Amino acid sequence: MRLRPDPTDADEADEADIDNADIDNADTVDLDEAAVDEVAALETGVEEGFDPQPSGAATDGADDGPLGRDGSRTAVTHSESWWTHLRCTRCRHTFRRGDRVRLRGDAATGDAASVVHLGPALRCADEVAGTRHPSSGGDAAGDAEELAAFAAGLLAAWPPVGDAPVVRLAVHASQVARPDMGPDAPACLVCGHTFRPGEHVVVCPCGVHRAVCVAAVHRDPVAGLTCWDDWRPDGELTHCPVTLNRVDR
Repeated sequence: MRLRPDPTDADEADEADIDNADIDNADTVDLDEAAVDEVAALETGVEEGFDPQPSGAATDGADDGPLGRDGSRTAVTHSESWWTHLRCTRCRHTFRRGDRVRLRGDAATGDAASVVHLGPALRCADEVAGTRHPSSGGDAAGDAEELAAFAAGLLAAWPPVGDAPVVRLAVHASQVARPDMGPDAPACLVCGHTFRPGEHVVVCPCGVHRAVCVAAVHRDPVAGLTCWDDWRPDGELTHCPVTLNRVDR
């Protein structure tokens, strides 16, 4: 005689199988979500490692530095700062990663007039009487001399491929942004940032002899700007990027 399973027992077994399957699926979902969270955390850590910020930095980029007399607060520009690549309304230079700036107390996203440079090289925040910020000190002249010496040594040890001529921009070079230039001050063809005094660049060959072209590209590893090497790794430039005329050097 063949015994038939009790229907009640069979139903309970089926329900148990379904419950076990649900548990397995839930475990799989939990593991997948955990893996995604770990990957996201890793990517965030890597990004922060390449773009470190001072402790206490808030979402708007303002840190816990001392307040100015007008209620402004200091900040360090990073890749996600809303003012990155905007032009300072006083010096006409772009805001770059690492630039220390002063944010007005009522600063709003996109308002370029509410943020100014605070670093020792571009101390735009000190141009207005009575608003000198307590964090804007520094020996600009001494720092510039040390940077120039280090840059010269690095250039000698690591010249560009193809011996492209590297020029150190003087204060009054036509490529250097100045307040009277307005928003159309020359900028690097690769990174889009303006040129600052003392920076090393590769000037378009046609611009060396004619005022028609003032195009240039950063080649300043000290400033973290290796635009020329990224743009022309072979060191060759056959046509002017502005006039498209053939150039010889």
